Amino acid sequence: YNFLIVFDEVQTGVGRTGKYFGYMNLDIEPDMITLAKAIGGGLPVGVTVLRREYFDVCEPGMHASTMGGNQLASAVSLKVLELLSDDVLKHVNKIGELIMRELETLKSRYNFIREVRGRGLMIGVDLDDKVEVISVIKKLMERGVLTLRSGENVLRLLPPFVITEKDVDIFISNLERVFRDV
Repeated sequence: YNFLIVFDEVQTGVGRTGKYFGYMNLDIEPDMITLAKAIGGGLPVGVTVLRREYFDVCEPGMHASTMGGNQLASAVSLKVLELLSDDVLKHVNKIGELIMRELETLKSRYNFIREVRGRGLMIGVDLDDKVEVISVIKKLMERGVLTLRSGENVLRLLPPFVITEKDVDIFISNLERVFRDV
């Protein structure tokens, strides 16, 4: 077709979806991927990865940036990739599946949960319009649980890779208490 396929892996890359990169969950090979956030291990960093045949199109200086090439951020990014192992991905998938099962159980109890979806540790809980996701987020925050919003009414969960089964139990318990009060 003579066009490039570019995947924005800023949030889905570096193991978040249970694979090294989110596109690996699909039946497609991109020509280019962009990475940031997780690959920097907390430091600001951005990465563009492209196939060799397209890299040769770049002329010297085309890929430069004012703050690009920071040695500390680059060293941290390399360490992140070194630490991202198959065992880490197995843990991401195992805990992600546990969270999804627990959320599906809550869905069977609370009819305002429209859908539970996700991969690995990138999960969304789509709530009915009767429930304001912002109020759920605020009530969870009062209980010491940090969640996010996605779109209009989706409770967005991006737990850290070091989350334990006990942490999941605490989260689900707090979420159910909040849902009971809705």
